[in-house]
Amino acid sequence: MEKHPRHSHFSCTILLDRAHGADTESYRAAVGSNELLFTFPVINLAKWAARADELHRIAPKNPFAVVILAQLACRATQASAESRLVSKLELAKLLKYWGYDVGQRINLLRIIDSLLILPKAMEDTFMTTLTTHIEEPQAMSFISNIERYYWQRHIDENKQGWLEEGLSKGERHGAADVLQTLLQQKFGTLPDWATDQIHQADTSTLQRWAINVLSAQTLQAVFEQ
Repeated sequence: MEKHPRHSHFSCTILLDRAHGADTESYRAAVGSNELLFTFPVINLAKWAARADELHRIAPKNPFAVVILAQLACRATQASAESRLVSKLELAKLLKYWGYDVGQRINLLRIIDSLLILPKAMEDTFMTTLTTHIEEPQAMSFISNIERYYWQRHIDENKQGWLEEGLSKGERHGAADVLQTLLQQKFGTLPDWATDQIHQADTSTLQRWAINVLSAQTLQAVFEQ
């Protein structure tokens, strides 16, 4: 409340797996002759499984409906990895159908990815389908299992060429080229200050920065860590 004094605040409890139960709960505390009674609504999220059609209708303008759909899919597919893969791909497709821009899709994909966790083999299938049939490459610059997979695959596909180039040019020059390639793939054209830092750094620093690319949200963060 102190951070947002001009806004109304709403207190509630959200229970993920309780499909039945009271819609309100109370907290009571007493000290001497003073008594505090706090009554708050309870949202039993599992009950929303019966309202999936309504969630789909409001999802284009309400990102929280997407989050609820992801949580419901997580609960419904606990016993079947195959069903979870189908649900995860369907939600990823719907984000574009619902009209979310790239930035919104990135944020929602982070949540979907963290809720609908797949076995490694199925994560490979999901990632391949996502990058080749659903999302454009520039929308894949987010840190999660999805992005780590994307960058690891990019490194695996190119490491032999980078190794040969590094051997021919020298270890430091090869490390610099690897770092520049990763940065350009993730952040686009590099500003002069970034290029200057790369040219001035030693091999161990360049290698550390290359690892930082996996978790950095901004170009500046690569060099700050």
